Amino acid sequence: MTVFTNEEMIRLHHFIRCHATGTARVLAKKLGCSKRKVHYLIERMRDEGLPIAWDDRRQTYYYEVEVSIQFSVTIGDKELMRIRGGNSATQNIFEKKWPSASCLHT
Repeated sequence: MTVFTNEEMIRLHHFIRCHATGTARVLAKKLGCSKRKVHYLIERMRDEGLPIAWDDRRQTYYYEVEVSIQFSVTIGDKELMRIRGGNSATQNIFEKKWPSASCLHT
């Protein structure tokens, strides 16, 4: 069984949202994993209901509709941390941690 982290999923989400994945091979280099794992991650996200499609002309994966992803850490009824992907609040996080993941938003 292939396991992937929330960080990998958030980074993949960002590249998809920005139409900046490139081919599976290019995306694997961006994520630091194998091409096989990229295919697995995308299929896993599709299985969860994310509307991921492939644009053959632009050579990129993209969402067919707007998608936002959130993760949180909660102990009891207290939320300790929330990580969001898909809104402008996370843009600074991606730019600082992964410069190649930044994109322009209109």
